Amino acid sequence: MRKITLAAAAVIFMSAFASAQANWAIGFKAGMGQNQSDIGDIAKAQYPSYSREMSNNVYGIEFLVEDDSSFLSEGNFIGFKTGFSWRGYETARAGGYSYKAGYSEMLAALYYKRMVLEKIGLIIGGGGAWGIAYGGDYPYKIYPFATVGAEWRIARFLALGLDVKYNFLAEMKSGGIVYRDVSGFEPSLALRLYLY
Repeated sequence: MRKITLAAAAVIFMSAFASAQANWAIGFKAGMGQNQSDIGDIAKAQYPSYSREMSNNVYGIEFLVEDDSSFLSEGNFIGFKTGFSWRGYETARAGGYSYKAGYSEMLAALYYKRMVLEKIGLIIGGGGAWGIAYGGDYPYKIYPFATVGAEWRIARFLALGLDVKYNFLAEMKSGGIVYRDVSGFEPSLALRLYLY
């Protein structure tokens, strides 16, 4: 329910933010991020045969709207981005049993983009993310992040983006146990299709 509410809020915000001069885009990204938890250490102490595999891969889809209204000088944009990201599963095995647990997030960010060359844009922004570990009764967390990046316009409707995101205080804890911690750097590449 929280995901649906946040998604609806993001859509409403994007609609209100956009003007007649707005540029819309959809992007697909892939990258790597931090992925830690206390579960392995706790389980290893109880089950010597415990083993696990964790993936740092991050995949996502993003929706962007950029406004270059008259109050901005040429080549400057204010943008809003929202989307979803998924991380690779954590697979654990112990005593003949196994389970899978993963992580997903919904993000929202305001950013500023300046075109420094005809086809190159530098992006400075920040925002917040709503993350949840899944695969059991795991906690969720709303945490802030900051992001910088660059974008290369391959063609009028197509761009390749490089983003470096840093997640702050992104620990999901319950009962003193850290189920998932994705704090830290998260670089990614994105292929964006501009719809204008």
